[in-house]
Amino acid sequence: MNKKLKNSIEIVGLVVTIWGIITAIQNEKIVYIFLLLFVLAALSFVAFREYIFKSIEFHSIDYEFTIHDKEGKRAVCKKKKLFTVYSKNFTTLHDKNIGGTGNVNFIKSNMGKPMQVTEGGSISLITMFHPPLKEDIQHKHTIEMEYINCFTESIESILIQADRKCAAVTTNISFPHDRPCKSAKAYLFFDDSATQLDKPTISDDGKKLEFVVTKPKQFGKYNIEFTW
Repeated sequence: MNKKLKNSIEIVGLVVTIWGIITAIQNEKIVYIFLLLFVLAALSFVAFREYIFKSIEFHSIDYEFTIHDKEGKRAVCKKKKLFTVYSKNFTTLHDKNIGGTGNVNFIKSNMGKPMQVTEGGSISLITMFHPPLKEDIQHKHTIEMEYINCFTESIESILIQADRKCAAVTTNISFPHDRPCKSAKAYLFFDDSATQLDKPTISDDGKKLEFVVTKPKQFGKYNIEFTW
């Protein structure tokens, strides 16, 4: 909901309520006053619910992993997020659980000032924006990370955690030409239960894997397990 529509709804609600209060007082019917005040509160809630309860909306999140060698000693991941900000003072974006079984090094970000932190034993990235991001427009944030010795086994996995509501999350993995992907499975871990999902798509030559989740379950963990 954009600013003009929010303001229009609020103004209409205010005008109607003032008119109703005056009419109610003239007719000495106090019940109308409370009824119209309730209408104003409801209209205000509709107009500002996104502003109050949602400071950011994610449209899509894409992960692009590239494994550079057949031993799995080095891989690079680009995480791309498309989102809209609804808050006037949005200054912080949090990317949680970006770690792996080996070492993870942050490389670069296309915007803001990123800071790598450790939380509860897992690596996260906090990006600070000064000045704050502009509201009511789409932003595209890309971070790039290097994974060292994270894919050294014949059966490996990538865990994607859906911390925010999002229309779609896409994961692409590119394999080296001399060690293609043989097979893959996907699971959803949520509320202490595991559900096997549709298998990821693997190209005929095994060099590409794609896994798409539409409307991922918030706080769910999606695990892609592949054999290569």
